Amino acid sequence: AQLGPANADGTGVKVLRVLDSMTAKAAGFEEGDILLEINGNKIVNRAEVGPILSKVSVGTDVLFTVKRSEKVIRLKGKQLERPRQKEAGLK
Repeated sequence: AQLGPANADGTGVKVLRVLDSMTAKAAGFEEGDILLEINGNKIVNRAEVGPILSKVSVGTDVLFTVKRSEKVIRLKGKQLERPRQKEAGLK
């Protein structure tokens, strides 16, 4: 997903765009969602997302807490290989 800046109130980051080949698409993210947590780790800014996801093995479930239309929901998707991982032969 392409993420925007942190919310002014410090609660998560806005999803600007959902890319087809990413874990976010598989989990059911929609544009405009606010990502609050990944596997129980609170997200305050977009710089935190990559390091958290990089610790999750490909094929492992990832649990997301998301705010959508004023409701907090949970999404789950399998960690997919990211394009850079594929190119480098990493998992």
